[in-house]
Amino acid sequence: MKKQSYYNYLRICGLIATIMMSACGSYSLEEESEGATSSKGYQMSLNVRSNSGDTEQYYPLTVFLFNEEGELIERKELVDKEETFSKTLGKGNYTLTAFSGLSEEFFDIPETPQINDILHSQTKTKIETPLLSGQSKISLTENTQVNIALSYAVSALNFSLQSVPEDATGVEVQVTPISSGISFLGNYTNDNQSSTFSCTQIDKSWESGTFYVFPSESNRTNLSITIKRPGGNETYSYTYTDMLQPAQPYHFTGTYQEGVSMGSTFEIEGWKPSIGIDFNLNEEVSDENNNDDTDVDTETILRAPQLPVADKIWGYFYVWKVETISETEVIATLISPDQWRVLAADAPGIIEEYSIDHLDGWRMFTMDEAKEFKKQFASTLDELNYFLDDNGLDRFYRNDGERYLCEEATKTFSFNNNQILNAGKTVKYYLRGVKTVRVKLEE
Repeated sequence: MKKQSYYNYLRICGLIATIMMSACGSYSLEEESEGATSSKGYQMSLNVRSNSGDTEQYYPLTVFLFNEEGELIERKELVDKEETFSKTLGKGNYTLTAFSGLSEEFFDIPETPQINDILHSQTKTKIETPLLSGQSKISLTENTQVNIALSYAVSALNFSLQSVPEDATGVEVQVTPISSGISFLGNYTNDNQSSTFSCTQIDKSWESGTFYVFPSESNRTNLSITIKRPGGNETYSYTYTDMLQPAQPYHFTGTYQEGVSMGSTFEIEGWKPSIGIDFNLNEEVSDENNNDDTDVDTETILRAPQLPVADKIWGYFYVWKVETISETEVIATLISPDQWRVLAADAPGIIEEYSIDHLDGWRMFTMDEAKEFKKQFASTLDELNYFLDDNGLDRFYRNDGERYLCEEATKTFSFNNNQILNAGKTVKYYLRGVKTVRVKLEE
C-alpha cells in the first residue's frame, strides 16, 4: 500500500509539473501573439469636433471607412459621445467620413456604398433635417488619431411674404439652382435642380417655416414666387446675386406692394449669423450688385457678417495675418486646423484633396512665408500652441527637431533654427495647410 501511495504521489507531482510547464509555455506564446498582432497594422481612431466645440448634440453619428479604391470597409453608428470608433488597418490610404442627421427616415443610403455614391433626400430636393458632415483622407503609416470637424452641409431657408392680397388661396416659392445630393466625399451634385416650398398664412403674413437644401455652385440664386388667386395665378421672380452657402441661414422677406418692409431675425444655434434679404414682388430687381471683381489671382472670395482679425480664430481656422482692403473687405491668410506627418512625395496629394467647412484649394507655406512664420513665432510658439489647443486646433511641434514642409514640398523649415533645407525622400515631415481668402462683409 505504501509503495502504491508513493507511485500516486509521483504521478501527482509529475502532473503538476506538466501543468506548470504548460502554463509557462502559454504565457510565452501569448507574448509572441501580442507582438504578431501589432505587426499586422496600425490603429486608426476617430476624434470628432465641431465649430462650437460641443459635439454631444450631434449624436448619433454615422461613420463610414473607405479604402483607397473607394470601397466600404466598415460602417458604424456611434450612439453617444462615450462610444468610439477605432480600427486596425494595414499601411495604405483611407478615407474616413462622418455624418450627423443621416437617418434612413430622411435619406436614401446605399447598403454597401462606394465613396463617390450620392446621398439623396427621400423628399428629392427638400431636406427635413439638417445634415452635418466631415471627411478626412489618411495616409496610414503609423498609429493615427483622425480629427474630423463636423459642419452643416445644407443651407437653411425661411420665407416671409407680406401684403399678399386677401383673396390669395396659396403661396409657393421655388428656389433654383440647388443640388439634389451630396457624395460621401462631401461633394455636391451641382445638377441645377429646384425645390418648391409651400407657405402657410399666419395672420397677415405667409410663412414657409424652415427648410434645408444642398447648395449649388452658381453666381446667383433665383426665386420664383407664385400667388394663387381666384382669377388665376400670379408669378414673380427675384434674383439674389450670390450662391447659397452651407451652414448659412437665409431669411427672405418679400413684399407684394412697393414700400412695405419688415424687420425680423432668423437665427439658428450653432450656425453662422443669418443673412436677411428684403425684396419687392412687383418691381424689377437691379443686377448691379453682381459686378464684383472676382478675378483676384487664385484667392477664394467669401462673404461673412464679421471680418477676420489677425491672430484670432475665425470659424475652424487660425487667422495668421490680415491685409485691409477697405472697411468692408480684407485679405486673410488662414492656417488649417489639421496637420499630417508624411513623406514629401505624398504631401501634394494630401493637401490638394484637403477640405474643411467646404473650403478647399489649400496649399503649403511658400519659402518666404515659412521664414516669416518661423521668425514671428520662434520665441512665442508655446503661447501660440496653448491658444491653438484651447480652440481644438493641432499645435506646431519643435521639441524633437521636427521640420515642416514648404515650397510645394521641396523644402523644409523648423522652429529650432533658421535653416531652409531640401526635403529628403525617406524622412517624414509635418504638413500644414495655408489658404489666402478675400473676405467681404455681407451687405
